[in-house]
Amino acid sequence: MFVFKFGKKQEKKIVGPGAKRVKLTALISYLGFFCLIPLFSENKLTRFHAKQGLAILLAEFIFTAAVLTTAFFVEYGSVWHSILIWSTILFWSLTTVLRVIGISYAARDMDREVPLAGYLAGKLFRF
Repeated sequence: MFVFKFGKKQEKKIVGPGAKRVKLTALISYLGFFCLIPLFSENKLTRFHAKQGLAILLAEFIFTAAVLTTAFFVEYGSVWHSILIWSTILFWSLTTVLRVIGISYAARDMDREVPLAGYLAGKLFRF
């Protein structure tokens, strides 16, 4: 079950000499394999964003494996082939939007969850 919270939330801003480094490591959390770098950080904000980036990356791996397996059995030029292509375009567009949302949250030092990735990260990663 997905719960969307509306209203203004108090975000904790990072201030001080290490604020720029924390922001940069939180930003790279949404850039593919680079999410593994800030995953072992001491800062809670960077780990929070790294877990969400890892959830997006894991979803991309699972979807790509499913598409490649299905494409092996689907005849080229059939209706199922077209459905497979359009679902792939839709999925990669969605993950791109989720990454942009995550990058915008990380750039503003916000600890808000990315809509689907935050839910997955909360359920899958307890470290």
